[in-house]
Amino acid sequence: MSDSEARRLAEMSKAGICPNCGKRIPEGTAVVRGPGSFCGLDCIAEFYHAEFSERARRLDAASRN
Repeated sequence: MSDSEARRLAEMSKAGICPNCGKRIPEGTAVVRGPGSFCGLDCIAEFYHAEFSERARRLDAASRN
C-alpha cells in the first residue's frame, strides 16, 4: 500500500466515512483493517479484492512447490 493510499484511508477513517462505499460509519460499528475503517466486512472484501486474490494465488502456488 502506498503512503498516499494509507493517508487517504486514515483521513476517511477519522472522518467516519467508509472508503469503499462512501457511507457514514455509525460510531462504534467500524470494522478496522490497517489504517482504514470500513462499514462492514463486505466493503473490506470489495476494497481489497485484488490484494486478497493475489495473496491466495501466491499461497496456492507455494503449496504446490
